[in-house]
Amino acid sequence: MTDLTDAYAALQKADAVGDVAGAKQLADYIRTQLAPRTVRSYDSVNGQLVPTGSAEARAAVSPVSGNNFAQNALIGSGKFFTDQALGAQQIVAPVLDAVSLQQRVAALQQEAADKRVLDAPVMSTAGGKAGQIGTGILESMALGRIPGAASYAGAIGIGAGLGALNPTTSRDSRLINTAIGGGLGAAGQAAGNLVGRWLSSRAAQSAGSQGSAVIADESAGLNAAQQSAADAGSNLGMRMTPGQATGSKSLQQLEAKLESQPWTSGPFNTIKANNQTVLNRVAGRAIGETTDTVDAATLAQANDRLGQVFESVRNPNSIVATNPQATRAALDQIDNDVRGLLPGNGSIRDNPLVSDFETMTGQGGINAQQLGQLSSKLGKAAAKQMTSPNGDRDWGQALFAVKNHVDDMLQSTLSPDEAATYATARGQYRNLMTLTSRTNIVNPSSGNVSGVALANKLQQADRRGFLFGGNQSDLYNAARFAQAFKPIVGDSGTATRLPLGSGIDDMVLGAIGNVAARAYLSRPSTALISGVRGAGNAVGNIPGVQATLPYLQGGLPGLGGALVPYLTQ
Repeated sequence: MTDLTDAYAALQKADAVGDVAGAKQLADYIRTQLAPRTVRSYDSVNGQLVPTGSAEARAAVSPVSGNNFAQNALIGSGKFFTDQALGAQQIVAPVLDAVSLQQRVAALQQEAADKRVLDAPVMSTAGGKAGQIGTGILESMALGRIPGAASYAGAIGIGAGLGALNPTTSRDSRLINTAIGGGLGAAGQAAGNLVGRWLSSRAAQSAGSQGSAVIADESAGLNAAQQSAADAGSNLGMRMTPGQATGSKSLQQLEAKLESQPWTSGPFNTIKANNQTVLNRVAGRAIGETTDTVDAATLAQANDRLGQVFESVRNPNSIVATNPQATRAALDQIDNDVRGLLPGNGSIRDNPLVSDFETMTGQGGINAQQLGQLSSKLGKAAAKQMTSPNGDRDWGQALFAVKNHVDDMLQSTLSPDEAATYATARGQYRNLMTLTSRTNIVNPSSGNVSGVALANKLQQADRRGFLFGGNQSDLYNAARFAQAFKPIVGDSGTATRLPLGSGIDDMVLGAIGNVAARAYLSRPSTALISGVRGAGNAVGNIPGVQATLPYLQGGLPGLGGALVPYLTQ
């Protein structure tokens, strides 16, 4: 047996099966026979770091397997600080080498490689990991008390600095460590703000206090209307960021920064694109089209199809028997609804189309073609009143009410199948008129529907349906979601226009950043963050909570110092 890796594997196997004598014999063999040798260095084919034999031998005979959790945690804690010391030496080495003409850089990189092998056994244990990460968290809490650290700028700076302190080998990038440390610093700041304020609110509630305005802002979450919009939008396939789902201002500030950076903007753009596609699809279904883009061709196709439906029932040979008393009563009701609201205290019967309609119904019969033509004219007159600068909204609503009565009369003469088709077409046509009533609701070139503009139109044109919740159709619910959860960063395109270099570091940073952002925006992450914010008030009674609040509320800016090795090695 001449290979140190094989010998170490045999040693682990003997130890696992309780072969004490065999394990001792193998350890002695490694110490006396293999340790002095120089075995494999970095294996570039398999991507494994296997430095010099002496370091491997010391790792092979390390007594880690006999340690308990606490002992390994202490070793892991010590590793955290020795890593930072070695990283600091590496940072100043280029300057010292330039002055003294020495070659410390390569030697320190090899020392880092050897150290990883030596530390590998303890860092493969739960205690070793807990010790390193726990020490990093404690250091972060202490650094968070530095003046200016309890801000995103300070947290990013501290995180970047501690990320740079991670020792590197010839295969590592200090730039990537620095960038990841800065990102983790920002994330740690947001986490500290979130947890600290959450604990503050729970502690205040357990003490009978209402808490401060800032705490109330963080703990309030979504109101009933926002939650209803969120649930309805989620059922349609729309998605929110964790900050939107929880109502957390701190998380939304963090998300705004992430969305503005080219390295992390990709997953946020994916959510916006998904929500835009869902809105377009819902709008398409509302006008009877199956599509993900409501462009000019889709609108024209819907208009032609609906026109054919309406034309098919306008048969001049089909006579509709009228009920003058019923029509008079319907017009009286409409007149009463707008009494005192029309300009000059006018009456709905002042409109010549309405006057002609009442006259025709008094004759005992109207053909379907006359009713269809009258319905079209009433619709155009009503739309003009609702949209033109000189129009009157009350006039428009009154004329639409008369048009509905005319359509009801026409529909009453149709067979059940024809009546169902006609009723569906009426609803789709109303939606088509809503989408095209303003120039900013639909972009006929891109086919995208503006959810905010649509919500504003529905809120103005149908207060009972949209504002008071009377209409729970998919189109209305999609518009409510778009209005309640606007993109945190607008569509200026700044993040996507920022230049990236062509070097390997930029490529790796982009990949790491987008993977991290995707993990943050995942459904499990959103559910976990929401669960943390919604936990019970009993946390406020835990001893020591109040004492830790100032440190937590300072954020965890140095968290990168403990986590960067797990993301880069």
